This record gives sequence, C-alpha cells and structure tokens, in this order.
Amino acid sequence: NGKFMMGEGEDAKEWEKTDGYFALPEGNYYLKTDLKTDATIKNTASGVYLCLNGNSITAMGDFDVITLVGGYLEDWYFYLSDCRNKGEITHAEGKIGRGVKVDSYSSFQMYGGSITGNNAGSGMSYGGGVYAAGSFCMYGGTISDNQAYSGGGVYGSLLVQIYDSFIINNTATYGGGLEYTADFWTLIMQNVTITGNTAEQSGGGAYIYGNIVAMTNVTITGNKAGNKGGGMLLGSNSIRMTGKMEITGNKVGDNANNVYLSDGRWIEVTGALTGSTIGVSMPAIDLHDYVVVAKGGMTANYKDYVLTQEDRAAINIDVNDAGYKKMELDNGVAYLNGTPHTHAICGNADCNE
Repeated sequence: NGKFMMGEGEDAKEWEKTDGYFALPEGNYYLKTDLKTDATIKNTASGVYLCLNGNSITAMGDFDVITLVGGYLEDWYFYLSDCRNKGEITHAEGKIGRGVKVDSYSSFQMYGGSITGNNAGSGMSYGGGVYAAGSFCMYGGTISDNQAYSGGGVYGSLLVQIYDSFIINNTATYGGGLEYTADFWTLIMQNVTITGNTAEQSGGGAYIYGNIVAMTNVTITGNKAGNKGGGMLLGSNSIRMTGKMEITGNKVGDNANNVYLSDGRWIEVTGALTGSTIGVSMPAIDLHDYVVVAKGGMTANYKDYVLTQEDRAAINIDVNDAGYKKMELDNGVAYLNGTPHTHAICGNADCNE
C-alpha cells in the first residue's frame, strides 16, 4: 500500500517517523523487499540486527541512508548482514548523503552486502560509503562507487577492522578508497582487495595517518592519484605487513606510484612476505644519503622478525630515474643516492656514534 510496515499479518503496524527519522529500537529486522526511504534510518538503542536478505535500502533524498548513534560513554552496536550477499545501501541517482554515518560511542558491524552509489557531498565531506567517528568492523562485503572529499569509500578516525572484503571504484580528493586518521587507535586489514579507486590529490587506494596500521594478504592495485600515493600514501611512522602483499599497478599520472612513504616512514615487516610484490616511492634522497624503506618488526609472539632474502626482494622502488641503489642494512632495506657517507671513527654508514 506504499507504506512502510513493520511486522506481518495482523501484527503489522505502520512504521512511522520519529522526529523526522525512522527509528530502529533494539531487536532483529529482516527485509522482505526493497525499501525506498524518504528519511534516514536511525538506531535508538544498542543491539540492532538488520538483515538485507538480498534487498536494497535506497535513500530518495539528500540524507544519510543509515545514521548510528551511541549511548553516553557506552558503545551502541548495530549489525548489518546480508544472507544472500546482493543487497545494497545506496542513494537514488543525483541524491546526496552517506551510506552509513557512525557517530561517537557507536559501533557498526558489517557482514556482507554492498554500500554503493553514495555521495557525501561537496566541500569538506568525509566518508561517502561509511563515515566512522565510532568503530567500524567489516567481515565481508563490498564498498564501491562512493564519493567524498576525503575517504570516498571509508573514512575512519577510531578502530577500523576490515576482513575478506572489497573496496572498489570510489573517488575522493584524498583517500579514494579509504582514509584513516587516528592518533590512538588501530587499522587492521586482512584478505582485502582495494582496486579501481581514484584520488584527485593523494592516496588513490588509501590515505593513512594512523597510530597502528597492520595489513595481511592485502591487494592494492589499479588505483590512481593526482599527486602522491597512487596505491597508498603512508604518513604514519610505519605500516605492518605480512603474508602475500600485492601492491602494484598503481599510478600517479603515467608513472608507477604504489606505496608513497612520507619522510621518516617505512614498512615494518612482521612476518614472511611470501609471494609478495610491493612498490615504494619516496621524496628525493640527498646525495650520499639513504632512506630506509623497510625494517624487520615484531611478530605476533613479540619476537623480532628477521628479514629473509625473499622479503627483501619483494620491496622495490617504483621509478628509479635518479639511479638510486638498493642496499641491505642490518635487518632492513634502504635506497642510497650516490656513495654512502661513512663515519670517521667506525667506518660505517649506519652507526649511532
């Protein structure tokens, strides 16, 4: 009858707006058909479980499809699942708004489905697909074809964990696929593919200025940026990598530009990089100086990981027009411009005396 109904049969009731939004109190919700909404859907408590069941929720106006709020000093949890894995959180063509907005003290847990075709709007907008000021954990699914100023697919500033998922064809000025900026929290990605994303400035696949960033078995390929970091721009002190890492085929203009290491940044290898290929770029290296691009890090068992020759061979400079030389340090990999300056006392280039 053109109305939103909650329940079935004689128990069905019209789902009415509360203060301009559709409220979801604690409970389990299951879509029987596609839903076109003229207002945002908002949780009013923790413990909300929503299964798309292969159906889609489409925002018909300029607002976020789902808005998640939290309790005072207590996280409220919202669980989105899709048992058929073809459902979508999206906007009607030409409409403005995020897919999911996660406020502070709220936690968004995603299990399958797609967040696609959303646009956070012009100006300083963040997170076209998902904007997470609270925590965001993704256990399968796809975030694709979203737009924002920063973090076209995902913008996170707290705990973000992404497993067995795809981030595809998103666009932004910074962080086409993902932007992560958190001083005290962690970004974890495992078995994730980031491809086809575009940043007008930096970080085509990912733009990262986080505290702790850890990647395992991640593919970042076919992304592009206008300035730096076609695949990823790293502004954190280091990024932990292990497993099969494929970071190739990303570009700035016509040039290879995969992982851009800002000044003083490096890759921390915490386990075997078996079968990996990782391209790196960095600022210009001063004559007779070198830049460390990778070091052995600490394993999950709190032991120092020692780089193997396969690990060292996996990491190579993207474009070497300046003729930099790859050099092996004690449990590290560096690139050298010219011949190394040696210290008069010890005769070495890397001592601390």
